[in-house]
Amino acid sequence: AKLFIFMMGLFFLCASSIWIYSGVLAEQINEEWAIRFVKKQILFDKNRTLLPIVREVALVKEMAQEPTLLAMAEHDEVLHVREKGLETLEQYRLKFQDKSYFAAFVGSGNYYFNDHLNQYKGKERQYTLSQKNPNDEWFFYTIAKDEPYQINVDTDTQMGTTKVWINFLLKKEDKVLGVVGTGFDFEPFLKDSVGVEQEGVRNFFINRNLSIQLARDTRLIDYASMSKVDGKRKTIDQFITNPNDVDAIQSAMQELYVFDEQIRTLWVNFEGKKRLLGLSYLKEIGWFNMTFIDSKELLLINKFSIIPILSVLFFISLLAVGLTLN
Repeated sequence: AKLFIFMMGLFFLCASSIWIYSGVLAEQINEEWAIRFVKKQILFDKNRTLLPIVREVALVKEMAQEPTLLAMAEHDEVLHVREKGLETLEQYRLKFQDKSYFAAFVGSGNYYFNDHLNQYKGKERQYTLSQKNPNDEWFFYTIAKDEPYQINVDTDTQMGTTKVWINFLLKKEDKVLGVVGTGFDFEPFLKDSVGVEQEGVRNFFINRNLSIQLARDTRLIDYASMSKVDGKRKTIDQFITNPNDVDAIQSAMQELYVFDEQIRTLWVNFEGKKRLLGLSYLKEIGWFNMTFIDSKELLLINKFSIIPILSVLFFISLLAVGLTLN
């Protein structure tokens, strides 16, 4: 009887140890696997979004160095100068993926545009930019920001087009002459970048102000965010109620930006659920890629499946020992 009581006590002690150990072991294995999974996922999302943009940025940069376009920016009121500049713009229009271009000049304030249908041939000059027009804020903001180029999701109300715009500064001897670029049709680009449905996975692309640049739900996107003031932006922290999580995300973003790290992962509460967040910085376009994965989708090993197996094996061992001693 004493031996039986001793063996049962030993069994319950070891079963409790197994319970605790299996929980810790399962959590460590699941977390390590989850981090590897989210890193692969975020690299896939990053490359899928970057590839179509990087090529266009290189083309726009090449276009911005064309002498005929620089001359047009300075003197687009001169007919032959304007015609040569428009010829250059047309050559690049056919190279761009979207088959469209725009050019806006500081001196004259003129905005030129042509699309994939070439329907503005002969009437490329669309309108004159004005600081009083809210639709033109992007231009004056880009000039004031003085960065080589910016990526912005915006709707041109006068042209009736929503695109992912590449805004590239046109400069001559450090003097800003205007902004040139092209755009992507928004819907196809959105579908290819964040539109892929995956169970338990949410993708966002944000800028340094936490403004949402791309999201599967287009109502969440902060259109024309680069020219908005604080308080009017649609930001990712509207889904994250814990201020500590927001601080952790901003700290990770700062480290990615400064130290040029590839990926950071951290656990946060997103939409009221525990999620593993993968973060990476896309320095080519100045955005951050965010991938939230539901913790339930990251269970490789369930601790409750380990406990019965180990407990039964240990119980059989005790019985064998007991029978041998008897």
